[in-house]
Amino acid sequence: MDGRASHSQFRRPAIVANPLLASKITVPALPDWVVRRPRIEMKIAAGAGGPLTVITGPPGAGKTVAMAAWASVHSPAHPTAWVTLDEYDSRQRMFWPYVLEALRHAGVSIPRRVAAASTASADPAFVLRLAAAIAEQEEPIWLVLDDFQLLTGRSQMTGLTRLLRNTRPALHVVVASRGDPAFPLHRYRLDGELTEIRADELAFTVSEAGLLMAQHDVTLPEHALEYLTERAEGWAAALRLAALSINDSPDPERSAKEIASGEGAVASYLMDEVLNTRPPRVRNLLLKTSILDRISPEVAVEVAEDDQAVSELRALAEANAFVQPLPQGYYRYHSMFAEVLRLKLRREAPDEIPRLRHRAAESLQRHGQITEAVQQAVAADDWQLAARIVVDESAVGLLMTPESLDPLAEVLRSIPQDEVWPQPQPLLVMAALGTFGESAEVPAKSLGAADEMLRKLPANEEIPSRLAAELIRLVLARRTGDLPTAKAAAAQAVSLLDRISAEVLVRHPEIPGQVMIWQALVDFWWGNFASAAAAFRSAATSSRSAYEQSACLGRLALLEALSGRLSSAMALAADEDDVTKRGLLTQRHHRTATLACAYVHVQRYELPDARHSLQGTEAALRECPDRVAAAVASLVAAQGCLAQGRYREAGEIVGRVRDRWSPPPWLDRRLALVESRAFAAVGTAEAALDAARRAHPEDSAEAAAALARAWLANGNAHAARQVLSGIGAAGRDAPDQVRVEVSLVEARLALASGERSGAVRAVEHALRLARDERLRLPFMLERGWLRPLVDTDPGLAQAYNNMLCSRRAGEGTIGPSRRAAARPQDAPLVVESLTEREREVLQHVSQLLPTAEIATEMFVSINTVKSHLKSIFRKLGASTRNEAVRRARRLELI
Repeated sequence: MDGRASHSQFRRPAIVANPLLASKITVPALPDWVVRRPRIEMKIAAGAGGPLTVITGPPGAGKTVAMAAWASVHSPAHPTAWVTLDEYDSRQRMFWPYVLEALRHAGVSIPRRVAAASTASADPAFVLRLAAAIAEQEEPIWLVLDDFQLLTGRSQMTGLTRLLRNTRPALHVVVASRGDPAFPLHRYRLDGELTEIRADELAFTVSEAGLLMAQHDVTLPEHALEYLTERAEGWAAALRLAALSINDSPDPERSAKEIASGEGAVASYLMDEVLNTRPPRVRNLLLKTSILDRISPEVAVEVAEDDQAVSELRALAEANAFVQPLPQGYYRYHSMFAEVLRLKLRREAPDEIPRLRHRAAESLQRHGQITEAVQQAVAADDWQLAARIVVDESAVGLLMTPESLDPLAEVLRSIPQDEVWPQPQPLLVMAALGTFGESAEVPAKSLGAADEMLRKLPANEEIPSRLAAELIRLVLARRTGDLPTAKAAAAQAVSLLDRISAEVLVRHPEIPGQVMIWQALVDFWWGNFASAAAAFRSAATSSRSAYEQSACLGRLALLEALSGRLSSAMALAADEDDVTKRGLLTQRHHRTATLACAYVHVQRYELPDARHSLQGTEAALRECPDRVAAAVASLVAAQGCLAQGRYREAGEIVGRVRDRWSPPPWLDRRLALVESRAFAAVGTAEAALDAARRAHPEDSAEAAAALARAWLANGNAHAARQVLSGIGAAGRDAPDQVRVEVSLVEARLALASGERSGAVRAVEHALRLARDERLRLPFMLERGWLRPLVDTDPGLAQAYNNMLCSRRAGEGTIGPSRRAAARPQDAPLVVESLTEREREVLQHVSQLLPTAEIATEMFVSINTVKSHLKSIFRKLGASTRNEAVRRARRLELI
């Protein structure tokens, strides 16, 4: 009947007498084991907001069941036409009659002239008349097209596209396909008119998989269910086949494990439905590349020896043929499909697998995928090739990271230890892996054997191996504190740079920078702070490795701290922390930066913070031994003991540092200064003098001050005065930290001579020098004589109370005791008040807003915000945002 259909017509679908036709245009019945998944059904229903809903996924993903479950609820209330397509529907005059019959079966009135023209599928007039008929219906029509990937005819696709364009909003089309249909999907996406449900959404969750098992009277332990679901990647067909197999098994958990490994019914399904349906060339590509966990098209071409591998992989991924695209152009096979492919490869061509893996290893190496290349060599049981890849690609350093959790290290950890190797690379790998083991002797033995091989070769051969050997030697020397060996290794590495081939440098332009870092590290150990700092700074700026940037910034921070530039050290430590977080490195990478913070905290008499930082440093040093860093940590601990009056313990710490080891001269001098103070404090004046003399007072103003202090402890002010008088220009040119020490000794000498005003002037001078860096430790160490002087001079205490007061309750205070007691615990005094704008900035900082957002909120430039922050830090005596916020809150400023 022509014209508008009545509302009742949608409730009285036509009866289809032809059984074949009925099977194609009837919603499939739901089996009793089906698990209803509301999240999928709701998304299909949400497609009513646009003309097109596309459901894509591999065979057995549950597309048909999901649509049928939705339709079982939707169809009784809304006209829904269903067409199950097959390969014959792409023929002329086949597709549109089925569509018309499905619409008629759903209660849609189709004019006779439209039905008569349905066999002319290429006729635009027919499509337009059908669109007009659909548009006249009282209710929107849903047209479901299942197995849409079988519809390949261009005229049918053109007609469907035209129909969609001319029936809005009367028609909603739901398409289920293995790959994206040939509609202009990008247009629908841009217009917000496309609903997409893809394989990852169709995948069963663990809870849904559990419901499916329950429908088959199968109960699995939670861990077995999770493992099966993970391995199946939520693939509905695999889970259904698993449920059927497990249901008949006496050991369900074992059966689940076997199925998860790609055996039994699942393997048969994948073999029949996926692999065996492919042309021989595609089948060959799938089998040969199944040895790869992550497939780059370029490597696939070389491994499969197939120039069309790139286009084939793309086509398989688009068809959802268990080939899934990954970022950066890579692909991977579904876990179970990969297992089936590998099993088939082992059965059909077991002798070819080693050759494939060798080819893959070489290809992966050429394309810079070092870890994957080594994995393939190891899988081929060719440890020599695996080790050569590591050494030739300058990747030995990855085996010596502090936590040794690099994937490359894990791959190589099982290298045979008792093998007789014809070349040095495996020995170098073994030495590198053992650098942070329990004993340094084991890696040293492997390194010695590699050295012996290299000595027998011409000097211009195996340059990568020689360079790797020097790096390993340097790391072992760092562990044992063998500084002469470290120095020789760094020098040899520098000389090898000229012999590295241009080809290697093109692949690894980072090598010269790495060697520069090694040389800088040796310079640091030997006390050449200026050259080391310049090299670390350059490397931190130029390196693309987060690990190297972190290490260089941490060492820079320690150098700045040891040089007395405490604020700069803390800023660099904060930069290192940022790099560590951005690079997703672990806390262990903070070792040197944390040590720098510990040093700064002790100098500022922030002992709880110092203890916390030292604990972090010690934990890292246990996993990554470094004799020099450990000695600096001991120096910091000893200084902390001095600050707390634990003088004998300070001396014992220094003694342990020197046990069977000679520290570098700069460090030995600093340790001697701690010893001198400790001896003087416990009354062993001669020992204090000897320790100060070992620090070479003739060359160092700091050592001269220590010797003068020791003479004062010995009661010989005259000798002390003579020592100070010999400092001269060296004292004037010394760092502020050293000049503070000298000024305090001068103040003590003045007091001993009864010159109280001279003592006050000397203390004031020391305080002025110490104020910018908030250096408190020297004053706390002299509090025995300094406290009475300050207590009797209110002006001195008032002017410098922030410098003379402890930051932690219970640590002692130099200033007048009543004044200190009246202060809130741990609350520094603010010398200058914060401006209103500074308070506003601080309020935003407390809300964790970054600098750029603060600038936007306040309508000022980023530089203005930075200037405010700098002023806030100075006024509150803080070095970080968090510290400034904490102090401001204690002072009730925000």
